[in-house]
Amino acid sequence: MKVLYATEYYDPAFLSDWVEIPRGLSSRGHDVTVLSPSIGRDDRRKRPEDYFERKNLRVIHRGFLGIHSPFSEHMLKLYPPLPLENYDVIHANNLFVGSNVPLLLGRLTKRCGKSIINTEIESTSVVRSVARFAPWMRLLDRAFVTSFHCASETGRHSLLSFGIGSEKIWVIPQGVNFGSFQDVKGHSPDGGVTIGFVGRIVPQKGLDRVVGVLKKLLEENKSVRVSVAGPVPEQYGSYAKRFFDNFRDEQRFKYSGYVSDVRDFLSEIDIFLFPTREEATAKTPLEVMAAGKPIVASRIMPLTDYIEQGRSGFLAQTEEEFYRYLKLLCDDTELRLSMGAAARERASRHDWPLVLDRIESMYESRMN
Repeated sequence: MKVLYATEYYDPAFLSDWVEIPRGLSSRGHDVTVLSPSIGRDDRRKRPEDYFERKNLRVIHRGFLGIHSPFSEHMLKLYPPLPLENYDVIHANNLFVGSNVPLLLGRLTKRCGKSIINTEIESTSVVRSVARFAPWMRLLDRAFVTSFHCASETGRHSLLSFGIGSEKIWVIPQGVNFGSFQDVKGHSPDGGVTIGFVGRIVPQKGLDRVVGVLKKLLEENKSVRVSVAGPVPEQYGSYAKRFFDNFRDEQRFKYSGYVSDVRDFLSEIDIFLFPTREEATAKTPLEVMAAGKPIVASRIMPLTDYIEQGRSGFLAQTEEEFYRYLKLLCDDTELRLSMGAAARERASRHDWPLVLDRIESMYESRMN
């Protein structure tokens, strides 16, 4: 089938989980055109074209005119007319609620008799930033959008609360390359326990929230180690310095910087700590779970939709809760192993082939 996949921001470095949809569809033989006003690049590759230009996949991102939007940090780019009647499916990946993309395509699709599918992201930051516009935007959605795609029951209930009919909503989970994480090594062989974090060292990820927790665990248990990895964006250098200064004299604290393959890092840890303040797609926790590691994470969406409290991980809100759950896992090897196994089983439901099967079924239903 021929698919027009419109997204406000197409970036394999930070939004690679949703970038996988057009990539996966093209690898299955579908003809995919990506329309995006702004594209990013994966710094691990020599050229962005190595990622974007693939067989059956093309990216259009250079509009001829840009205007400001009240709902987005990106410019609304105008493009030459697209022959929408040539596409079987039009999918707007609305990464930012109130995005330009669905509204840009809405009227055009109505005119040519095509249906439009809109993907909603249940991000804590997005919900907070556009809450006052939500009712108005949902009215526009109901006028233009024929089907909604969301990644969780949280998203489904949100759409239902705005009067979107249940028959229009498809709940399809986020994906993970499950098979590539099956060779990640198990727990530390020397009897020690390593608590790990990988991600950008920025306030959003919440490492400053658990400084006291980590220092207390290191002081109480000499077999505990802490390992942190991830890049420090230039604008957050002072934030990162303040965090690392807390562990300047701690021999059992390690910072590895940017890691090119997260699987190598996960092989060295026993427990994953994720005290994030806000997330959009939360790809890393799913990868950690696929690797069979227990996780202690913030009680926020979308994490609450695939971390089962006390079974595949722990969800915490306060410093005391983070400490209690981490200490419990540090002290109990069997709990770490059983929780890691449950996490791996839960992540298997998010394997990309299964997700793409559901995406194709959604497309076929719209075509029919």
